[in-house]
Amino acid sequence: MHGPSKATAVADQQALEGFAHLARAAGDKELARRRWEEAISLYPTEVFEARYARHHLDSLDDPAATCFRCAMTVR
Repeated sequence: MHGPSKATAVADQQALEGFAHLARAAGDKELARRRWEEAISLYPTEVFEARYARHHLDSLDDPAATCFRCAMTVR
């Protein structure tokens, strides 16, 4: 066996980002930070999704941050 398939790895990355969005929306910045860090660690450095995960991670403490994929709303 060669480890997880590429499709499985992508699904894992997307799931982690989804959990990070949910945590951020619930106001749990530390959990969101951990999930985005996990997702980033799985992404190849230069893929599109990694840049957006980094944007979210870098914007956790910025209430004016925006993203075209989500509302980035913190309660």
